[in-house]
Amino acid sequence: MADTQTTIDVIIEQSERMERFWSNARGWAPSDAADIIASSRLDWQASLSHALNLWIDPPVQKAVSGHLILAWANLGSLVEGALKLFLCVYLADYARNPRQRRRKPILPDTLGLEELRQFFNQHVWTDRQRSEWDVWLYRMQQRRNAIHAFGDRELGSFVEFHQALERYSMFLEELDGQLPYPEPS
Repeated sequence: MADTQTTIDVIIEQSERMERFWSNARGWAPSDAADIIASSRLDWQASLSHALNLWIDPPVQKAVSGHLILAWANLGSLVEGALKLFLCVYLADYARNPRQRRRKPILPDTLGLEELRQFFNQHVWTDRQRSEWDVWLYRMQQRRNAIHAFGDRELGSFVEFHQALERYSMFLEELDGQLPYPEPS
């Protein structure tokens, strides 16, 4: 297992590379996909990746729960954004069987994490990916939802959070490995 700083550095590098490429996909990606991606905030994904550095060292005891809540919200937002980017890149495929609200198709950039998780389970993941990622995504969703702090939720620990960072790095690599990139000329 890599140390947490190394893991975060890899996540930052991957996020920035994806932002640089996909923010400028016009002329290469289909126009409807390029339009939706251009209007998304991939720069915020990169910024949220940098913000993971806030969660390397545990805080003073009285702030542990608050820091864990914010750390999970940070990571959960990154997970959600990565899933949305994937579906936006494959917008034409998504449009063949989109999620709906009130019987109207909705764009992938407006899906919530539960809707994304369900869609990936039903339409994207292979059996291997489903068994590898669904439970992890569900746990991420539960931890991230602790931001709604009034109800009791399991927060885990910073050790668990740092392990989740490592899994996120692998998750991001897997998603990015399935995105189409032009051959270098």
